[in-house]
Amino acid sequence: MTDVLELVRGTDNPFREADLPESDTKLMKADLAAEIIRILRERKLTGAKAAKLTDVQAVHISRIRNAQLDRFTIDQLVTILNRL
Repeated sequence: MTDVLELVRGTDNPFREADLPESDTKLMKADLAAEIIRILRERKLTGAKAAKLTDVQAVHISRIRNAQLDRFTIDQLVTILNRL
């Protein structure tokens, strides 16, 4: 038996599709965090080393790595990214 699958195109924002509040902000934070995580991996930075470079607490680096972004503003994430 062959199932026929229907292709459904979504938008560029999965948070909006999930009907979450502040979907544009959530997407921007996720994109910034992804770039921060990419740099941390590329440079093989520990949380402590990244914290020292960015002048934030290591727990903040851990939260970014774990996608716990509710406590961050876009400006804070941009600042961390720029410092890296």
